[in-house]
Amino acid sequence: MSSGSTPVSASTAAHSKIAATHLPSSPSVKDAEVDAHRQIEKEVQQLLSEMQSTFKSFSDNVFTQIDQMEAKISELDSTLKSLGNHAQMSSSEISNDGVAVLGSQ
Repeated sequence: MSSGSTPVSASTAAHSKIAATHLPSSPSVKDAEVDAHRQIEKEVQQLLSEMQSTFKSFSDNVFTQIDQMEAKISELDSTLKSLGNHAQMSSSEISNDGVAVLGSQ
């Protein structure tokens, strides 16, 4: 169907004419658009930098808290081992019937 290809090419030509009329013709308009794009790019870069700084601060805080928790867990582990050793020593001083052995006389 050759009639189908004619409207497409006519549409393409019309689209090109419309696009050409929307292009800025003066250098000051082009400069303003370039300046606007640069300003947007600068603001986006600033936001990304702020986000990166915030993320770094947040992650540093999380790692510091993890390190503190690790130290507390290690201290708790040591305390529990010490209590376990103390309990074993105390239980070895008690006879099988639950009466404390006072020592040899």
